[in-house]
Amino acid sequence: MQAQGPTLVRFSPGSRPHGSEGMPVKVYANAFPITRLPTLAFIHFDSVIEPQVNDLRRAQMIMSKLQTELRPDLFRKRGVYDGRKNFYVQQGTGITQHASASFDVTLSTHPTPHPTGKGVHSVKFTRVGEINPQLLGSVIAGNAPPAVVATAVNLLQSLVRQAPIATLNATFNARSVFSSQVANDIGGGFELWRGYFQSVRPSPRQMIVNVDVSTAAIYKAQPVIGWCLDYLSATADTRNDRGRVDLKYLMDLTPADQAWKQLKAALRNVRVIVKVPAGSNRTRPIKDFVPRAGTFEFKRDDTITTIQEHYRTRNNHSLRFPGLFGICVNVERQIIIPAEVCDIAPGQMYKKTLPQSLMAKVLAFSSKAPNQRFADISVGVGGPLLNYAGSDYVSQVGMEISRKPVNMTGRILTAPAVRFSGDYPVRMQQQGVWNVVGQSFYQPAPPSVWAVVSLVSPSKMDQQRVAQVVGAQQRSCVKLGMSVQYAGQVRLGMGSGDVERVLEEACREVNASLVIVILPNFAAPQRKTVKAWGDSKRRVATQCLKLEKLDRANDQYYNNVALKINVKLGGVNSIINEGILNTLRQEPIMIIGADVSHPGPGIKDRPSVTSLVASYDNSFSRYAAFARVQQPRAEMILDLKEMMEAALDNFYKKNNNVPPKRLVFFRDGISEGEFETVARQEIIALRQAWDDFCRKHGAPRPVPFILTYIVVGKRHHIRFFTDEPGNRDNKSGNVKAGLVVDTEVVSPASWDFYLQAHSGLKGTSRPGHYIVLFNNNNYDANQLQALSHHLCYVYARATRSVSIPAPVYYADLVCGRAGLYFKDDLGYSDVASDSHDAFDLNRWREGFASPGPEKMFFM
Repeated sequence: MQAQGPTLVRFSPGSRPHGSEGMPVKVYANAFPITRLPTLAFIHFDSVIEPQVNDLRRAQMIMSKLQTELRPDLFRKRGVYDGRKNFYVQQGTGITQHASASFDVTLSTHPTPHPTGKGVHSVKFTRVGEINPQLLGSVIAGNAPPAVVATAVNLLQSLVRQAPIATLNATFNARSVFSSQVANDIGGGFELWRGYFQSVRPSPRQMIVNVDVSTAAIYKAQPVIGWCLDYLSATADTRNDRGRVDLKYLMDLTPADQAWKQLKAALRNVRVIVKVPAGSNRTRPIKDFVPRAGTFEFKRDDTITTIQEHYRTRNNHSLRFPGLFGICVNVERQIIIPAEVCDIAPGQMYKKTLPQSLMAKVLAFSSKAPNQRFADISVGVGGPLLNYAGSDYVSQVGMEISRKPVNMTGRILTAPAVRFSGDYPVRMQQQGVWNVVGQSFYQPAPPSVWAVVSLVSPSKMDQQRVAQVVGAQQRSCVKLGMSVQYAGQVRLGMGSGDVERVLEEACREVNASLVIVILPNFAAPQRKTVKAWGDSKRRVATQCLKLEKLDRANDQYYNNVALKINVKLGGVNSIINEGILNTLRQEPIMIIGADVSHPGPGIKDRPSVTSLVASYDNSFSRYAAFARVQQPRAEMILDLKEMMEAALDNFYKKNNNVPPKRLVFFRDGISEGEFETVARQEIIALRQAWDDFCRKHGAPRPVPFILTYIVVGKRHHIRFFTDEPGNRDNKSGNVKAGLVVDTEVVSPASWDFYLQAHSGLKGTSRPGHYIVLFNNNNYDANQLQALSHHLCYVYARATRSVSIPAPVYYADLVCGRAGLYFKDDLGYSDVASDSHDAFDLNRWREGFASPGPEKMFFM
């Protein structure tokens, strides 16, 4: 029988829960009230551009040309376009007299169109409905259906962002706009540009605009050859110990080389300016690379010729590097342009992951202390880039946006007492920060035997140095209460193909329960082999130590590694046995974290990875972990029922055949527009797992299914600031750890709150955003806020509170680790995505060696 869909938590206006515990603190957010909503009605059109345009900038250019040059008679008052399919125009404008309309638009400046229609886009409008001021009022009141809320918010969003993307030659994405006025060349072929994020949101009593400073990686406008040399010189996989790569290295690349694949992935669909013939300045997108472009043969005027000869005879241009790769800008017609005559067009965003060697520069550029961050935000709100005061799109509809931020009273929750062994809790150095020095683990792992493998050249780390490192790590563990046996033997393995054999021999030689592996600085393949062997194949704990960190290792470093080792071997570092966690452990309860990790942008031939971690002890310190693969970009965890049933079985076995009575489920990785749809489906799956588990273990009658389901959002832009010196962290300037806010900037109808549980190390701290979607545990606001807060103090890898509850963090770690368990021939870690075959989930499932849930291997 089909399970009945759950009723999700929603509240009528004014009845949403609020917490009361904690010390009051006056804070303000980077949110600015819309003091006057539009006083005019809008007609909403569904718009379709054909052929489809995936570039937001190009789509906006098409809509702008249609309105300002081709048909200004129909668009006397310009409409606003969200860059996807929604177009809004004031009631009474000429186009609103039509139920549908279609126009042809070309961005070409050529006076006559191409005879084949090339470059011409058809723009089709279909009337959807009307948005009037009364509807906007219902959204603020919290009694509008979700679809109406989404439409209203999208209209306002389009109004506030249209001016900066229309009046500037701006670089932008769906929510942010960037300017080269504040830029930094970080090497590797990239610049960082400063910009502003904008998001309109409904809140109790008013609409607000969330504004934040934002950073984009931009392709540096330079010759393609120079860009490639810069990029490969910054990429560890190609650079290794050679330093900067040279032109000869670039010319020697073949399609089989990893560096070739990296370049293709990094430059796919990037537009280049073709410099020959001179003065053309035409931009073309990179679709593929072709080796030795100068020798590429094609048919011209019934004669076979080469690209090198073509450029010499037709363009009076001699190629300097005919052996260098070429750029294919049209795969079907095989249009090849030598890379040496191409420049990267300016202002293009890089949407993939930057090389690891550049991340320190990114952090330095993007991290801003709270006072500086808010000052920058204020400049944006009051300045010409966002242009709220001068925007025709805002002012002509009677809309006004305040330059003063939303103020509110938050509360700072008291930090729970963290206990190691002994009778007294550890002393907090500051709220959310403590030290493990002088402590012993609450429950040291069982006695362990260590094997040691070094994959570093003896010239960089000889056996004596290895012995010193491992001895220091052993002493740290023993000081913290562990019992460690290490015979002092070191196995060496140099070749990447030799790693698994050396690991196996070292482990077998001493019957090791832990293998310490010392890695060179650039060792991603070796680390993958180590973790796949230890987590999945041998199922023995491994701990990797990286050479560059060992060069500056101190007692704190070895203590931090000891935190991981103790947990991997089955120990418990510390616990909290007061407050809400002490209350919950009075009866069996399982706390769960779940996540979905998707492949990178534009990658369609690799699966999404899902994870679930579930507690099975009453200190909420030990977790079983499960990982699966599923169709790319599916938001729902498709194997949730299977993983949840396995987690329940594990809990039952570890607790002497006692099942949990209550479940608390923290879900990460859901996009905001999918909250309710995914939650309903997943709650049904959790209920089915519960029912099957109860039947399997002989429950005589239906056992109540008691669940709290909470989404934890991390990818948002709400930040909190305070001018009260006593409530600021002395080092970072952030509001003290433990801040909770559940008024003013929250939803008018849903149950949500923000919790900043951690003490930020650098920059402005980001609070977690918690959305309670199901709660037949009947926990109140104080209980759920305290539970979420206390779980940020049980993350075993740190001696400080973290930004999200430990089970959510663990689920995220499991997803990140899962990429190591695919067979090499599947190419999961390849930088490029070249397959045109249909996605075969069975193939990926068969090639995925999921580790067992017995130990917390992911630590």
